[in-house]
Amino acid sequence: MREDTDKQILALREVASKQLDKLKTEWSLKIKELTSTTASELSSLQQIGADAGQK
Repeated sequence: MREDTDKQILALREVASKQLDKLKTEWSLKIKELTSTTASELSSLQQIGADAGQK
């Protein structure tokens, strides 16, 4: 029974590890997307501010 439990624990750890790897990849992609969008928005705000200061 103990060996069976150990095998089940190992199997669950493998599944959890795969799920965590997938979530880590998705999180990384979303963070890159967010920082890219934020940089773009801040750049346009900077230009708006410069234009407002000139006019």
